[in-house]
Amino acid sequence: MVAISLSLAIVISIPLGIFAAKLPKFGQPILGVVGITRTIPSLALLVFMIPLLGIGGPPAITALFHYSLLPIVRNT
Repeated sequence: MVAISLSLAIVISIPLGIFAAKLPKFGQPILGVVGITRTIPSLALLVFMIPLLGIGGPPAITALFHYSLLPIVRNT
C-alpha cells in the first residue's frame, strides 16, 4: 500500500512542485491546498473515505497519498 501511494504521490507532486517553483504566483496557493490535507486528522480522513471507497486498502492508500503530498511538493 505504501509503495502504491508513494508512487502516485511522486508522479503528481514533483511536477506540481516544479510548477510552483517556476511560477511563484501559484506557489503559495498550491502549498496552501496541499497543506490543508495535512491538517485533517487521519482518523477523520478515514471516516470520510470509508463510505466512499469501502473498508480495506483503497481508503488507506488514498490517506497515505494525501499525507505524502506536502513533504514532496515542499522539498521539490
